[in-house]
Amino acid sequence: MRMQTNHTTIASGDSLSGVISNLGASLVGIFVSIPTSCVAYLKASYDVTSVNARRITGADTSIASGDFTWAVGSGSKALPLDKAFTAFPYMRLETSVAMTGVCSIAVVTKF
Repeated sequence: MRMQTNHTTIASGDSLSGVISNLGASLVGIFVSIPTSCVAYLKASYDVTSVNARRITGADTSIASGDFTWAVGSGSKALPLDKAFTAFPYMRLETSVAMTGVCSIAVVTKF
């Protein structure tokens, strides 16, 4: 199994990350170093533009509807993403509040 790590950020004062490409991935995990406590959402897209990115809904099989949310406190966190997130070739991380500093995101992809 081949692994690849990519990096993106959420700029200070912003709430949307750069593009996270998981094209062809079988498993995806994200590591986030975040300066501001918030709720994070994952947005999926079929291309790299933010205009087509939509929040992932009902990603947990026990939940029929509602956006996938991740409560993130200040500090570093890791989140493994299951197969629901590999259905889309591109993702972005969106936060409920603007960041007070740069948020660093490392994306580990397994092929």
